[in-house]
Amino acid sequence: MQMYEQTLKESTTRRLIEISEVDAGVADYEARLKIDLQETRQLYEQQMEENRKEMEELFRQQLKDMNLDSIRDADVANIRLEELHQMRTRMESANKIIADLEAQNASLSARMRDLEQTLEMERIAHAEDKTVLIREIDSLRSKLAENMREFQELLNVKVSLDAEISTYRSLLKNEEHRLNISPGGSSSGSAIRSSQFQQQTPIRRGTPQRGAKRKRTTLEESASLSESNYRVSSKATGDIEIIEVCSEGKFVKLHNKGNKEIVLSGWQIHRVAGEEETIFKFHRSVKMEPDVTITVWSSDAGQTHEPPTNIVMKSQRWFVADNMTTTLINSSAELAVDDSKSECPGVKKLLQKAKNIVGHYRRSSQARERLHSLQERMQVPQLELIQYVETRWSSEYCMLQRLVEMKGPIAAELAQSEHNIEPLTNADWAQAKGVLEVLEPLAQATKEISGDSYPTSSMVIPILHCLSSHLNSRIQRQEEANLSTALRNELYRDFEEMDSTADEPEPSTSNSGLWSFFDSLPNERKEMNISEEVEKYLSEPREVARSERERQQLSSMSSHLRETSGGFASTSRFEGEDIFHQKGDPPAGKDETCRLM
Repeated sequence: MQMYEQTLKESTTRRLIEISEVDAGVADYEARLKIDLQETRQLYEQQMEENRKEMEELFRQQLKDMNLDSIRDADVANIRLEELHQMRTRMESANKIIADLEAQNASLSARMRDLEQTLEMERIAHAEDKTVLIREIDSLRSKLAENMREFQELLNVKVSLDAEISTYRSLLKNEEHRLNISPGGSSSGSAIRSSQFQQQTPIRRGTPQRGAKRKRTTLEESASLSESNYRVSSKATGDIEIIEVCSEGKFVKLHNKGNKEIVLSGWQIHRVAGEEETIFKFHRSVKMEPDVTITVWSSDAGQTHEPPTNIVMKSQRWFVADNMTTTLINSSAELAVDDSKSECPGVKKLLQKAKNIVGHYRRSSQARERLHSLQERMQVPQLELIQYVETRWSSEYCMLQRLVEMKGPIAAELAQSEHNIEPLTNADWAQAKGVLEVLEPLAQATKEISGDSYPTSSMVIPILHCLSSHLNSRIQRQEEANLSTALRNELYRDFEEMDSTADEPEPSTSNSGLWSFFDSLPNERKEMNISEEVEKYLSEPREVARSERERQQLSSMSSHLRETSGGFASTSRFEGEDIFHQKGDPPAGKDETCRLM
């Protein structure tokens, strides 16, 4: 027990000692804290005094600046007050002007209402007059339509009779040739030579029917009679041949037996079966590889269109009859021109120079700018050169024609600039003009025939005679005789079958009288003065043209007939509607494609 009491006393003593030590530490800390607080208070009082002085100086400076700003603002306010006074004066003046304008506007509005009433009365009167005129126009149109129907019926009868007469003449000639019977008379004129392919198709026994003869063919199949049910005979010299024709009218097969690719752009297949006719024209993108067969199916054959080997016609079919004729017509004129150029090195050299010049301006923008600048200084039309396109001979004609038109600026620009392009000499320019004169009739013939979707022999043969006479006259005058001779020979060879099986064009079936251009070309065939009849026909009321272009054509033809004493007329051109355009104007770009057939 005593031990515990002793321990308690010791613990109490230790705690008292610790408490006294803590109290001494607290007093020491309080003294030190008081000293630190005093030092901190003095430091802050000193800093506050410094800040007060700085703030007083700052405020004093700001007050000074504000006084200056106040003086400046007072000056600005005085200026603004003066401006405000001026604006009020101007506003009062503008209000006065507005009042005057409002009064004037009211006066004009009243006048406008009066004029509108007058205009409405005039409009009503005009509508009444217009109604009367429309009735008169409708009456005249009805009469014109009736006259046109009568004319078309008579024209169709005449054309069909002409075609039938031509067909019977051809059949008679073939029969005389087969039987070695000399004909009663022969037609005068030059013979035109060509190569062709003929294939006779099977026919049934029976009375022979009237068939149609298609001119300038690469392949042709014609009907004949035999003691058996069917008879087929053929000969071929060209690369493309008709190898099979379905007797049920489902397809026509063509085969390229040559070793070159042939572009069928512009080629046509003509099928005449009795009174029915089918004409299929190949798309410009169709090509025929060597040893390839192309099948052209009827639209009702149920086949799939897979060009170029399987072509399905959109809305046409191959008609069948006891007497059928199928003809493949190619672009002969283009081949004739190309072959003629190959026989004339001078022309080829000229064309190569022209192509180089055109290519130079097409490639160089700086050269084009210099050329345009020269055109402006020379005050000539701003024309662009025409690029040569290999697939069309007419692009060379157009290229040369444009070069001749731009002779002055081109010669000046080539002489001033530094380049490696060989310029055209005076002899070259003269030769270019001569070549254009030789090719111009062919270009015009291409344009005329391309304007008709389905050119017929009655249209083409007279043009060939005109071209032949034109080339012969240039050969006689020694004007580009080499090119004229080569071109004439190629035309003779390409169109031998067309000319050899057809009579010379009668005055009623010749074409040049309806085209002012071909009237200027010599045609040594049969002539007939029909200017009075055509002039009389043009003066009749039913010849009122239905467009500005038609009126210009009629006016041009009428003027030409007044100046000339005779010419050739063609009912086939009326059938093609160059004047009346029953079938519509030819599509754009037709004249750029050389297709004589």
